[in-house]
Amino acid sequence: TVGWESVFYFITLVILGNIIMLNLFLAILLGNFDEARKEVMGTPIEFKQKSMLLSSTLRRSRKNRIETESAEALMQGNKTTTEDVDDMRTSRELLPRLRGDTNTQ
Repeated sequence: TVGWESVFYFITLVILGNIIMLNLFLAILLGNFDEARKEVMGTPIEFKQKSMLLSSTLRRSRKNRIETESAEALMQGNKTTTEDVDDMRTSRELLPRLRGDTNTQ
């Protein structure tokens, strides 16, 4: 006959074995994700430099767009501020959605 000790030992062995296998699988998976992240982003210093360059480029682009829209509004005879330009852009983007137009850009 089989004693309760052997049943307890077998169940414990199966559970611990599954936990160890799961940990090994996750370690390999996370290692591959880390390698892929390093290939895409580079080192943390390179990533910070790239993100700073991107954010400064986006800020310059937004500033140029606001200046262009302000200049266009002034050429049409409207006196506007940057807040007015932001409001105009927001309303231009939101009005078609509120109307239910599906052909918005």
